[in-house]
Amino acid sequence: LPYEEGFETLTSLDNSCWDFYMTNSNSYFALAEGGSDGGYSLQFDSWDANTTDLLFAVLPRFDSINNGFITFMAKNNGTGDSYGYLTLGYITNNDINTFTTLQQLPQSTSFTRFIYDLSNVPATADRLVIMYNNYYRAWIDELQITRSLGANVNITVNDLTMGTTTP
Repeated sequence: LPYEEGFETLTSLDNSCWDFYMTNSNSYFALAEGGSDGGYSLQFDSWDANTTDLLFAVLPRFDSINNGFITFMAKNNGTGDSYGYLTLGYITNNDINTFTTLQQLPQSTSFTRFIYDLSNVPATADRLVIMYNNYYRAWIDELQITRSLGANVNITVNDLTMGTTTP
């Protein structure tokens, strides 16, 4: 670590060190224009209105993935259950059937930064996975795995109330 994938330098997903699994032949992954930075992103594409249709993007294997942070941009085609959800998880023994959810991402129709502290990942996990379920499309971009967040992370704070005090 660190590891970065912005999808701009790939000419094909076959040239990546990721693995891709789909439970339905109507589904696929693609490098799509219009990423969060204007370049390319990874597109999860499912055109079968079946909630058991799952797409798994499996990241490369890293030593001790439970020691750091993963950040990436994510976007859904729409909001509501019919548009499916992106979910961060992990697998053990390089077996997709062992997929375990860490966190389901909130839906957004514009690219939104997602940050997850990997300290909750068990030592037995050997690969991180981003799964998409259901119908339509979702995208991820600008993925990074680092040991620390560093100084250049932008964090959005909602519902902040400012006040003043007098000495």
